[in-house]
Amino acid sequence: ERIFALYPDIKIIYMARDPIKRIISAWIQRRADSGDNVPSTVDAAVNERRDEFVGQSQYYYNIRPYIDLFPRNNIFIGLLEDLKQDRESFLRGLCEFLEISYSPIQREHVNPSAGKKVPNQLYTRLNGFSIVRSAKLLAPKGLKSAVRRMLVKEASPSAISMSPAVLRDVIETLENDSQEFLKLAGKPQDFWRLRENL
Repeated sequence: ERIFALYPDIKIIYMARDPIKRIISAWIQRRADSGDNVPSTVDAAVNERRDEFVGQSQYYYNIRPYIDLFPRNNIFIGLLEDLKQDRESFLRGLCEFLEISYSPIQREHVNPSAGKKVPNQLYTRLNGFSIVRSAKLLAPKGLKSAVRRMLVKEASPSAISMSPAVLRDVIETLENDSQEFLKLAGKPQDFWRLRENL
């Protein structure tokens, strides 16, 4: 309401992607950035921080207040899958929406999840001991860095998954929301094929 009161004609860009892949990517990014401040598995993250991980994938729920206030032609809904499939066409459509001229971009994907370093579960278990936390305070920086390098692994989004029970629960939470959102985006309701993850 505050945005609408100040800028009723503002143009809004809303980007989304396969909600399951978004959850995994968000976990990788947050774990890489914040280590043990983030649960050590995707399952734990989903269970302990549901709003943060699952709630942010409820795209229709999150965009609905904007749809209710702003003219629909002032909202651009973009899907990462479309951007990846035909980048030039996607960016042309975005520039048309913004009423600016299109200029090709030569840059490659800047922020992939693959290759990010995330602390493994041994790192998390060791950090749970107060003696280890105390030793970290006294250890030289070089030693801490060497130990950390041994206890982190390179993230591969395709190798990270949720347990079947957690995945089923997440899909049940997201399925209707995703179908409504995809309808709004002009895509078939099975565009993300959520049930194929089971």
